[in-house]
Amino acid sequence: GHEIVCVPASTVYHMGGATLPKHNSRKTYLNFRNNLSMLYKNLPAARVFPVITLRLILDGVAGLKFLLEGGPGDCFAVIRAHWHFYSRIFTGKLRRPEKYTGKIHASIYSGSIVWDYYILKKKKFTDLDFHPGKME
Repeated sequence: GHEIVCVPASTVYHMGGATLPKHNSRKTYLNFRNNLSMLYKNLPAARVFPVITLRLILDGVAGLKFLLEGGPGDCFAVIRAHWHFYSRIFTGKLRRPEKYTGKIHASIYSGSIVWDYYILKKKKFTDLDFHPGKME
C-alpha cells in the first residue's frame, strides 16, 4: 500500500557497513563474497579470470593473516565467501550480463589497489595515477 517516489535532488550517505561491528565474521564474509560477485559481473571478459585468480591468492593471504592474528572466524568467513561465490557460478545462479560490450569502463582502475597501498604506500585516492572519464 506504499507509494514509490523518486527524489533526484536527494543525497545518500553510505556508512560503510555500519550495521555490523568491524570485527564480525559475518561482515567479513559479506565483504569478500560481494566483492567477488561485483568483480565477476562487471569486469570485461578478458580480465575476469586473471583478476579472480589474483583475488583467490590475495584472499588466501588475508585468511592466513586473520588466522595468525587470532581470528579463525574471519579466516573461515573468507573460505565460505569463496565457496559461495564459486558455487553460484557453477550452478548458474550468478551470471554476467549477456550484452557486455567488452570495453574497459573509464571508472575501472587498471592497477592493483593492494600493490599500490601496501607496497607503493599510496594511502590516498589522490596518490593513484588514475584519471576517470577517459575510455581506454
